[in-house]
Amino acid sequence: FPRLRLPPGLDARSAREILAERGPGSFDLHHLYKIAQGTPAARCEGPGCAARALIGWPADSRACGRGQAIGIVDTAVDAGHPALAGADIRRQAFVTEGKAAAPADHGTAVAALLVGQPGSVVPGLVPRARLFAAAPFYTLPSGNATTDTAGLVKSLDWLAGQGVAVIGLSLAGPDNAVLRDAVRRVAARGIVVIAAAGNGGRNAPPAYPAAHERVIGVTAIAADRRVYWRANQGDYIDYALPGVNVWTADPAGGGRARSGTSYAVPYMVALSAQSLAQRSASRDVLLTGRLGGLADLGDPGRDPVFGYGKPRFDRDCR
Repeated sequence: FPRLRLPPGLDARSAREILAERGPGSFDLHHLYKIAQGTPAARCEGPGCAARALIGWPADSRACGRGQAIGIVDTAVDAGHPALAGADIRRQAFVTEGKAAAPADHGTAVAALLVGQPGSVVPGLVPRARLFAAAPFYTLPSGNATTDTAGLVKSLDWLAGQGVAVIGLSLAGPDNAVLRDAVRRVAARGIVVIAAAGNGGRNAPPAYPAAHERVIGVTAIAADRRVYWRANQGDYIDYALPGVNVWTADPAGGGRARSGTSYAVPYMVALSAQSLAQRSASRDVLLTGRLGGLADLGDPGRDPVFGYGKPRFDRDCR
């Protein structure tokens, strides 16, 4: 897609309004997005280690993910982390030219939750799956990791071409027409798209792409089923999954507990991919909150804190 530069004397929002007269919905600002993580704890302790049991995941997950292809959009993944030794990971960077790639800690943590190998420091939910990892994040002068609309769109287009069934986006930012079109193209191919609700707090505006149509927005809960205190709320929240003090990879080669709606995404990715593979749920069932075993955690029915509720897998992988 084309990127346009501003002529002298014209601000970005005015330029968008002018272009909208010629092509409504075809142009938008080059927004930035950030990873949706909170502050990591020092180590995994107590109820934070019970995340898998919270969604009824099999204790023996060695067969989980067999024959599946899943995708993530995140920072780079350190395939040399001990938890990922032997995992089937295909990586592709989409960092804007001239930018320095962001550190690989967040992407590695998300990847380990998915395909961490059995017996390692972080046993993954679907260790037999092939993981396609798109990495568009770069480092700002402030030191924060971010990506832009172009990087996200390129990442989504690449993942769609790899034959993945599910894509997880552990990131959040503003609404954007170009990104919305990219998500629509991916969804039109039958791919399930899952995104983090955001960590802006209960009064924050909707976070995107989670709030886009045909995207499953997930929030984070603790072992006691309470919602993550920093999680966004709104009518775009679909499901509540573990995301508070979940045990995953750290940059030093070990593990630690981390919190954020980012970390709820891989739980929903794994549950969706395995359910689709075993034909225990269809894409339409996932999108409309008709999963079996849902626990209604908030007000009766769908609510802006927990969405449809907490899903459970409650079966063996095959």
